[in-house]
Amino acid sequence: MAQKITRGKQTYTEQPIQIESSHRNGGTTTRTFISPNPNNDPAPAEMINLYNTLFFEGYDCKMTGGTNWTLVATLAYDVQTNPGQSMPEPIWEIDGKPFEAALLTADIAIVNTLSTRTKTLIEARLKKPDSTQPLTDPSEVSQLANATKVYNLMRRGEDSKKLFQPIVKRTITVSNTFSNLTWTLNNVGNIVSSTVLINNFGVPARYQGLIPPSNTTTSTDGITFFTGFLVYQPNVVDVGSNRTQISQEFEYGKWAVDTNTIIS
Repeated sequence: MAQKITRGKQTYTEQPIQIESSHRNGGTTTRTFISPNPNNDPAPAEMINLYNTLFFEGYDCKMTGGTNWTLVATLAYDVQTNPGQSMPEPIWEIDGKPFEAALLTADIAIVNTLSTRTKTLIEARLKKPDSTQPLTDPSEVSQLANATKVYNLMRRGEDSKKLFQPIVKRTITVSNTFSNLTWTLNNVGNIVSSTVLINNFGVPARYQGLIPPSNTTTSTDGITFFTGFLVYQPNVVDVGSNRTQISQEFEYGKWAVDTNTIIS
């Protein structure tokens, strides 16, 4: 037998609006509606219509029945005190992505002292280990000790080194009706210093000790590098039917100054 649905006007009453806020999720607004249902009908029509209307406006809805039907609708921002919607505080992640770096290109002290010419001579000797070709030119004999160590390491199979690429990520989750995003596309694709990352992107003070520093160095072959963070394009993903997750990554590395825009 089909359930009975009450037709006509239902006399629901909206209760006082509840407004909350948290550092993690920003503001929330909760609206509660109560409809008398003395006949204990399965589904008062107007409450169902109200449920559907609020749900498609972006509210999370929960409705319970009985002699009084109660509808609780929660929105992921404070619609009363900030009609433009309040920005939630991001969730921050700091991680290290491991990768194998070829020993002759690894950013480590023993290799950084070697010139491009010395590295070429090391590679030549590795291909012909019985050769008596020197590992450095006479003009660069000061590099011989480190060149010999690197050569012997590579002869033993130590031709790479595991390094970690620090990754910083921020994420917020908002309603699909959210329209006050303060993030922008500024500096996407650029390299920003640690100071700019902290100050312009709002890394909380409690995590700043885990942000590696920025500096400028010049390799032995004359290439200038800047250690900083590559700014990624923000990523947007729908979560459920009325939530959106927005995230952005910042990748730390050693970047050539001549081929990148540096913001320090």
